[in-house]
Amino acid sequence: MALGELARGTTGLPVTVENDVRALTVAEQWFGAGVGLSDFALVTVGAGIGCGLVVHGQVVAGAHGVAGEIGHVAIDPAGRVCHCGNRGCVEAIAADQAILDRITETTGRAVTDSAHAVDLACQGFREYRRSMPPPVRRSAAASPPWPTFSDLNE
Repeated sequence: MALGELARGTTGLPVTVENDVRALTVAEQWFGAGVGLSDFALVTVGAGIGCGLVVHGQVVAGAHGVAGEIGHVAIDPAGRVCHCGNRGCVEAIAADQAILDRITETTGRAVTDSAHAVDLACQGFREYRRSMPPPVRRSAAASPPWPTFSDLNE
């Protein structure tokens, strides 16, 4: 039995089961930074990397429900092996664990979470900044809060 059916049967309420990033995109569209925007992208970076898309006011799921699944786009064919088995996926380069692994390899010191690693990089610990992939280095050098949304109409 699917999760939605189980929850509906248990509660007697209508239930929708959705991808976490797509659900966050809907929440931002209704209540957050996406209010009033007809087109925007929301990118999440954490254990994985995902993207929610709103085009002409509609959340885009795609024909197979995978629109915005950018974490497994290969950007470096010679890159690290990703947990999906491919090489050089965005997640293998820039997800939390990839960054932490790279810091440990580069500095010889383990950092247990990405927030701490970014804090150290922002505080000027060059070895931490150098161990991050280029897009993360640029973000760490920027002044927080980092932009989450981009109005595609501008």
